[in-house]
Amino acid sequence: MNLKGIEELDLITDAALTDHFNLEEIFKNSTHKDLEEFINCYLEKIKNINNKTINVSICNTVLESFDYNYQVTDEELIKANENVMEEANIICDDLIKKITNSNGRGIDLPVNIDSIIDYGISTYVKPEDIDKLLYYVTIKLSVVYNFYKN
Repeated sequence: MNLKGIEELDLITDAALTDHFNLEEIFKNSTHKDLEEFINCYLEKIKNINNKTINVSICNTVLESFDYNYQVTDEELIKANENVMEEANIICDDLIKKITNSNGRGIDLPVNIDSIIDYGISTYVKPEDIDKLLYYVTIKLSVVYNFYKN
């Protein structure tokens, strides 16, 4: 499946409520530039939501539909995937707090994906897992936006 835009990502997010999705399959034809555009689009949409009290943790149930450890049995891979998802959650939470100025710090949009890669990702995430992390950041922002838009 190739992403053609935000609307398609919104539909995928809605469908994830009932099915498990492979993020690597969803984003397989997406470049870092595409992901940067998706991330910035959702950050802008979240920033414009009237409810500035956004609790991203309540969206975690939906995110389970995208869990990288779905049907994984290899313990080393499970640990690597957990590091990716945990780091992606930290990055998303921080970005959302900054755009809503809920932690006393702000951020100007658009954000540069290279800045996220260079400064936002800890050493716990292996270089070969950076794309997986960016996919998870993108889908989490989509989930948060779609949860709060109404």
